[in-house]
Amino acid sequence: MTLQTGDEYRDDLGFGKMPDAVGNQCAIMVGGALTTALHGMANAGEETGAEKGNDLFSQEEQAGVESSALDDSLYEGITGEFDFDYDPDAPWPEDIIAPNNPKLNHLLQVPVLVCTIDHLMPFLQSQRASAAVLGFRMAGSDLIIDEIDSFSAEDLPALLKLAYVVGFNGRKLLLSSATLPPATARAFYRAYQTGFNRWRQLQGMESGPICCGWFSHHATHIKLASVADHAAFTKQHDRFIQALLHTLQQQPARRRLDTVLIPTSEGPAAVYQNVMESCRELHQQWADHDPETGVRYSIGCVRWSNVAHTRGFAQHWLNMPANLDGIQVKLICYHAKHLPLIRHHIEQTLNTLLKRKEGQQAHDHPTLRAHLENCRQQGKTHLLVIVSTSPISEVGRDHDYDWGIVEPNSYWSLIQMAGRIWRHRRHWEARQPNMRIMSQTMRDLNEQPMRFTKPGPESKHFKLSDRAETLAQIFDLESLQGSINARFTLQEPLIQAEKIKNQYIYPDMRQLEHGQLQRLLESTEQSKQAMSFIEGARPQMILTQRHSQRQYCPFRKDQNPNLLWFDWEDDGVWKYLGKGKKKVERINDKVHEQRNYPCLAQSYFAPDELSRDSLHEKWREQLARRGVTDSHTINALPLSIGDNFEQGKQLYYSDIIGWIFS
Repeated sequence: MTLQTGDEYRDDLGFGKMPDAVGNQCAIMVGGALTTALHGMANAGEETGAEKGNDLFSQEEQAGVESSALDDSLYEGITGEFDFDYDPDAPWPEDIIAPNNPKLNHLLQVPVLVCTIDHLMPFLQSQRASAAVLGFRMAGSDLIIDEIDSFSAEDLPALLKLAYVVGFNGRKLLLSSATLPPATARAFYRAYQTGFNRWRQLQGMESGPICCGWFSHHATHIKLASVADHAAFTKQHDRFIQALLHTLQQQPARRRLDTVLIPTSEGPAAVYQNVMESCRELHQQWADHDPETGVRYSIGCVRWSNVAHTRGFAQHWLNMPANLDGIQVKLICYHAKHLPLIRHHIEQTLNTLLKRKEGQQAHDHPTLRAHLENCRQQGKTHLLVIVSTSPISEVGRDHDYDWGIVEPNSYWSLIQMAGRIWRHRRHWEARQPNMRIMSQTMRDLNEQPMRFTKPGPESKHFKLSDRAETLAQIFDLESLQGSINARFTLQEPLIQAEKIKNQYIYPDMRQLEHGQLQRLLESTEQSKQAMSFIEGARPQMILTQRHSQRQYCPFRKDQNPNLLWFDWEDDGVWKYLGKGKKKVERINDKVHEQRNYPCLAQSYFAPDELSRDSLHEKWREQLARRGVTDSHTINALPLSIGDNFEQGKQLYYSDIIGWIFS
């Protein structure tokens, strides 16, 4: 998503080369050499086995949140390794140069920097003096944080500290989101205001109002206001939201949720069967017509809450015929736990297949065209394409599906997934439901504690009441049937929480989501105030070592450094590097691979098309044409929490559906 945004800044907004060959106006920084290399080749029209496309997304964790493994060498040794030339009388920051480090020059010099948030957080968290070099960039830059509400609640205090630093430097801050909760907006205003007033003090100025703006694609709602304090900001923000919600109510509904729930009261196999039947019914309702073959087709998504069932659903229907009369089923299994080259191929395919802009049609895609022709030859009149996916599809994916099915998670998750239904067909109106939801979570089916967690808003401190037993008690299904839009996250309900010991219990999902944010960001208990992470009892120590420690400013604290990769250069060996280990393990004896399935014809991809070996060979050919011969170390992936060989776990792998530890 970061690379895609950078391309759009350069190509669509014109931040390309500066006049007179001064250099780039826009730099893009992400972690992961493979991601960047694949993206560059895709833009050059040199695909690694996928159909031609223009988009590539950076590696993400299972919950669909952006992440990059930052190269620590970027910040090592300010003295010695880097030679800084800085003329204090020259325009800043163009004349700060580090001759031996082009990456650092990009970070410091260009007017526009597009990067993952991980490139900025070391300034707040690292206890190494070299990370202070980021202060040069922060001091001279306004900051835009995209999809601010996609970060976990536990990460928000660290991001509030970032907002404080922006204000502390007298710069501007913009939060971008279609589903911004009020508590998040208020907390970021307060953090920024505190930092900005400190900056004013350093300039010899008195504290005063701050100019704030609210922006929407509805031009009539755009407003600017001089805001004196927290109460005034809250009042202005509420007015803006009320006006926006009034406009949303006047618009035709584009996504509706079916109140007839998909039964999930038996085992996984029965759930997969019920989901397939719902896919058939939604297909019959929303299928499009191919003018060349006469075949009716649709492309829908089934979003599961975790990779286990994303993979399990696909595996079930690769082992069993769907037996839908007259309907040919094709499956795509899309989640984060694929080898990088395979995931890239899947993403490039989806990027082009699900692009319905400017009159583009899915049936123009070469692979789908081949499947449609095959349906005609076999006498099939319908083609049903199902993308079994994880929360990776919820954020940053410019995909346009015909319909969707979701495992219940949260209002935020439901709204984000709904945003991928008819995303490019903005003139379409849903007079009937085009989304369905399962009757309970798979965690609940398996009788696991906390039904809506990992991912989801429930935790050891915040949970739903046991009295909320049915989905109709947890979600407002009747209202969702009328329309699925951002009103559930933009506007707070009246919170009625029950506190039992150290746990807050809420009667429904909407109160849980908003109540958790209020408690984490706006608690009146001094020890739990988010602002205590920002200034604490001694504001003069705001940027010292005390506030760089992770316990004071946590961010991505659950990262797991375990690494997994398939080493083609070592005779095709699976390798694993465990947390805290220095020795790489060869783990072929712990890997169980499946290549053949009884119903492999129900896969959208042919086996040789999604083969890691064939994709790797094509990758090497692309590298060779560019004069690069070393591709040995670029395929290692950081694993999700719980992905390890502890307690006798084994790795189960397939090129078609990815891997899982079990």
